Amino acid sequence: MTPPALSSETDVATLTERVHELAQRITHLGDQGEDAEIVEDIDTSHALALSIKPYVDRLISLQHLMNPVGGVIEKREQIQELQEELAEDIALIEHATTDLDEVDPSLLQDLQTEIAAAKRDRRIEFTDDAVADEDADEDSSAEADSTALQERSTEDRLRAIFGARFIDTERLGEMLGGQLSDEELANARGSLEQAWQRLVSLPQMRQQVTEGRLKSLRRAFSEYALVYRTTTLPDGSPCHLAGLRDSLSGRFVQSSERSLWYSKLGFYREAIANGHWALVDSQYLNCTFKRPKIRLMMYARANELPPGIVRQKSLVEDIYDRLICDSALEREFFANCHSLTRTVYQMSGDDSKKQVYVYYLDGMIRLTGKRGIPHWRPSKPRWPGVLPSLALSDSPAADVVDG
Repeated sequence: MTPPALSSETDVATLTERVHELAQRITHLGDQGEDAEIVEDIDTSHALALSIKPYVDRLISLQHLMNPVGGVIEKREQIQELQEELAEDIALIEHATTDLDEVDPSLLQDLQTEIAAAKRDRRIEFTDDAVADEDADEDSSAEADSTALQERSTEDRLRAIFGARFIDTERLGEMLGGQLSDEELANARGSLEQAWQRLVSLPQMRQQVTEGRLKSLRRAFSEYALVYRTTTLPDGSPCHLAGLRDSLSGRFVQSSERSLWYSKLGFYREAIANGHWALVDSQYLNCTFKRPKIRLMMYARANELPPGIVRQKSLVEDIYDRLICDSALEREFFANCHSLTRTVYQMSGDDSKKQVYVYYLDGMIRLTGKRGIPHWRPSKPRWPGVLPSLALSDSPAADVVDG
């Protein structure tokens, strides 16, 4: 008989309590009390002992199993606490170095090198190495020089850098089944320059643009896409999960709305609050030992990004990005993981909230809810992760749920 999998700390605590209860009951079988009698008949005592032996053996095995499981969970919590403390310490050190004007530059550089090595997080690197990117359009050497790049329109610059991964409003309308509203188009076009300016403000980015280093720029953003998140769909309805299922039903498991476990929950019709451009990373940050908040904070510091620009996606943003980017590129753009969103819900009668996470399975986009982190297991070989999203034009500050 295969023992049931322990899916959470709650399951472990429940099983531990049950084991201890059985242990006490077996221990006190021979105690003399109001509800117990000493069995004087030897044959009956022997038969009783044999009958409970399998349960005692199972109890002993369970107790052996419970000790390492509890120890692993305890150690994991200790590791998470330690990582949070280290992240805070590194942040304090980095902040302190900004005021050290009279320190030997070589020492300060060594310190910053050590900090970067300790963080070891995903960085946007600029190099001149060639990159094999089937999405980027090849330019001639004349078009790629500094004068040509700076003289281009904002859309042409972004198209030169991102190729097909710059999803403009025209392509967006094609994928959503119609042209966006005039108001939405005006907002998208008006905020594109702001998105470009924020992109250029990234460390080393302006120098790369000024020098016309197109090859370096393409390589740095080869795993990123720039997409406009609209608040309304072409038919005028809000851009929420319910509307996206109707518009792009081919990417979801076919089922009636009544049979969906989440159709009555608030997030099903929670729309994108404000139209904005977002730079989305196709690679996730692993959250096995670090919470999403810590991973995103380290990611922002590793890339020297301004506060608030890196955000944890909501459920509708995560699904919208997948639908649009996958359709534009004709492939699954995002690395598969249990993507932890900032969307939470609470079922009727439950005392605690659950977090929604998204993943690919058999070419379909799926979502489910869970308390805590959905860890990797052989039956579900997907790591828990958070997909970074950089808000490049005005959008409401997100309430990071973490996870």
